Amino acid sequence: MGLRTADEYRASLRDGRTLWYRGKRVDDICTEPDLRVAVDNAVVDFEMTHDPAHRELAVAIDPVTGAEYHALYALPTTPDDLMRRSQLIEIGSLERVGLQREVHVRPQIVHPERLRPRLLLGGLGIE
Repeated sequence: MGLRTADEYRASLRDGRTLWYRGKRVDDICTEPDLRVAVDNAVVDFEMTHDPAHRELAVAIDPVTGAEYHALYALPTTPDDLMRRSQLIEIGSLERVGLQREVHVRPQIVHPERLRPRLLLGGLGIE
């Protein structure tokens, strides 16, 4: 099975499960305003794997099976792997900022330099 699309992910949530939220039954999590925010946040990860601008960063390939999977699940083994993961998280976070505004959550203002990871590996002082 290849990487799912955002639409396939949303469809997978419409599988007949019973969901209750704030005392009422929710027939479709994708249309319930409060819960849709969580779905839309998860959708960003699915979209990144299919977006040519992010695909190289967002998709990892299993060395044994050759199967593609989301790079967030890849175990970092080198400083470069950690930097790529940090970049992937940063891009995903920036993609999600607009989603926060839709539900009237005040986004935290962060100076761009604070988004850059600072890694101290083995006392080498690598930043």
